[in-house]
Amino acid sequence: MNRSERLQPVAKLADKQERSAAQALGEARQAQVSEETRLQELIVYRQEYISDFQRRGRAGLNGIELQQFQQFLNQLDKAIEQQQQRIRSALTQVEQRVGQWQQRATKAKAINNVVGNLQQSENRQTDKREQAVQDDRSAQRAHLNRPKRQ
Repeated sequence: MNRSERLQPVAKLADKQERSAAQALGEARQAQVSEETRLQELIVYRQEYISDFQRRGRAGLNGIELQQFQQFLNQLDKAIEQQQQRIRSALTQVEQRVGQWQQRATKAKAINNVVGNLQQSENRQTDKREQAVQDDRSAQRAHLNRPKRQ
């Protein structure tokens, strides 16, 4: 077994690790998008709630209703802040996954380059050996086919 064949399992493992890191990156990006979507939903809901309150306010509100509005609006604001924190965490996760994927991709590429270079070198050596064998056979035939001196 030549060197390039012995390194094939290492190259396959590096490729598998790269694919795994790419999948984890994709999942992290999906989670980020999901968190951003949820934030937008909360913001839209908050705007709709304020619009609805203003519409009802034109008809007149009592102090309790105003207090309940303020409390619920505060809860929505807290939920929005928490969602923004989730997005920041998701972005951090994406950045980490990008770094991991880049490291694994670089490693896989380097290993694959080494294997490729070894294969090329081994192929050149094989070609040289085969050419030498052919040259020897040609020389032997030429020696056998030349006329004998008397």
